[in-house]
Amino acid sequence: MTLQGSMQHDHSLTIQHLLDRTRSMNGDGEVVTLGERETRRTSYAALAERVDRLCAALADLGVGPGDRVATFGWNTQEHLEAYLAVPSMGALGLAKVADLELRYVELPSGTEHTIEVPVHVNVVPGDQAVGRIPDATVRSELSYQQAQDAKRKASDALRDGDAASAARFYGEAGDVLSAAMSAPPQAMAEEISDESALLRDLARRAIVDDASRVAKFTDADRARKWRQRGR
Repeated sequence: MTLQGSMQHDHSLTIQHLLDRTRSMNGDGEVVTLGERETRRTSYAALAERVDRLCAALADLGVGPGDRVATFGWNTQEHLEAYLAVPSMGALGLAKVADLELRYVELPSGTEHTIEVPVHVNVVPGDQAVGRIPDATVRSELSYQQAQDAKRKASDALRDGDAASAARFYGEAGDVLSAAMSAPPQAMAEEISDESALLRDLARRAIVDDASRVAKFTDADRARKWRQRGR
């Protein structure tokens, strides 16, 4: 399944893509897991990092097509990580890679339930994935999203009177976009170049210009670009 709208690019609606987008757009957002004995709190960025590590660990253990992945960590953050990690292990080529067995306890009755779900994902075998070049469109789009998130952080820093941090956020986002410009898809080349130049200018203005004015411009520019891209 793909999503397409005004000024958008096609993307498969995989768990991995949605997780990456959440990480870039709302990485500081809070994820709360209410367990039987404790309440765990983390951020979307930290959760996504742990999911990435679990994907790699499962691959290292040899998890592949036809294998079954089960979790006994019901009502825990680890259960959520497993729920996200298994469908995120693939990249290209639809295949059934596992049966995901979910076990949880219904409160307050204490009734135990088990659900078994077949997991179909896009898969590249390890020997084919080695040295694979990331898709330029996906990489450029992710860099663009990260730049918009950096604008939000920079704007917040300016309102807090921290011009140095704002300049750093702008500069780091500009560096990410500059790296994406090494091989951008033709449809995004001009857009990425313009955004990179804007971030460099904003990094300068964060130090020498009126903080309130730069913050207002940043918010307006960020909102306009999200609307244009149908976000």
